[in-house]
Amino acid sequence: RELVRTGGADALSMRKLSAELGVAPTAIYWHVGDREKLLNAVLDAELAELPEVRANGTTPNARLRSVARAIRRQVQDAPHVQALAFVLDRSAAVSFPGQVALAREVTAAGLHGEEAANAARAILFLVGGFAMLEGNFRTRPPGQRTTQELWSEITAEDIDPILLAAMRRPADTDALFTYALDNLIESVLTRSRSR
Repeated sequence: RELVRTGGADALSMRKLSAELGVAPTAIYWHVGDREKLLNAVLDAELAELPEVRANGTTPNARLRSVARAIRRQVQDAPHVQALAFVLDRSAAVSFPGQVALAREVTAAGLHGEEAANAARAILFLVGGFAMLEGNFRTRPPGQRTTQELWSEITAEDIDPILLAAMRRPADTDALFTYALDNLIESVLTRSRSR
């Protein structure tokens, strides 16, 4: 697990693992199976240790926000699990428990049918979009220009100057996530109440 955590799935070879353990590679094959079985066993162990996504709060708004934040935190805290699941074509195994918790809270909030499905998916896409972009920020190759650098090179009379200045600075992704999530959930719940 440590080899995968520090170097990804590519870092795990039977030869490297056998050297780390001080055993013959054949011993690993005998006890565990091939590399893919070993990687799947590593993923299963990692999934078993992920914290359960639970809702907190007393209002539907607070409970939905807490589930979305828990899903995002899970992605942020265990990027190696996400990466390994992707390599093994098991990404659904990572995200499914959070989806179930969210679907329960959407239902408990009084949403039903297509409205409930759209609300749950919109929240999941919001979380996933943030996770993807934040992952891109972390893995940006050295020397690659940022959009903030590109924004600093333009002057535009047709863009609000405060907006332009803000776009030249890195975004506070935690604050932006809260802003987007709060507005999305408030909009969904307000819309469902008005029907």
